Amino acid sequence: MGLVAASDIVLAEENSKMRFSECRLGILPSVISSFVLPKIGLSQARRLYLTGEVFGAAFAKEIGLVHEIGPSEKIEERLSELVKQILLNGPKANRLAKSYLRRLSDLPRTRREKLSIDTLVKARSSPEAKEGLSAFLEKRSPSWA
Repeated sequence: MGLVAASDIVLAEENSKMRFSECRLGILPSVISSFVLPKIGLSQARRLYLTGEVFGAAFAKEIGLVHEIGPSEKIEERLSELVKQILLNGPKANRLAKSYLRRLSDLPRTRREKLSIDTLVKARSSPEAKEGLSAFLEKRSPSWA
């Protein structure tokens, strides 16, 4: 469950079953909580940690743990589609976006604004951004695509 919570994009087979089972083992999901809480919130974590109940893909999607649900025979195909979409992006821009979002979520408003401006300036002045914008204006694919 920690890997699911830490993942940027989660696809689940429609018949998936999930559980936070640590308390059933006499331990607790403390390490994964830093990933779980931002995804599902404290209220859902309380319920699922304390009950250890099994839940399905639909509920996981409802609480934000899963992004998409599909039949098992279509999951690989959908995953390939998403990977193709990601690979159309600038690799450094993807890394910067992940870092930016991680840092942004816990900051107060004024610091979020500064981080947003600083990150945009850094991204816009990069060689990758120059290549991406040139490719767009020249109606061609960027070098990384």
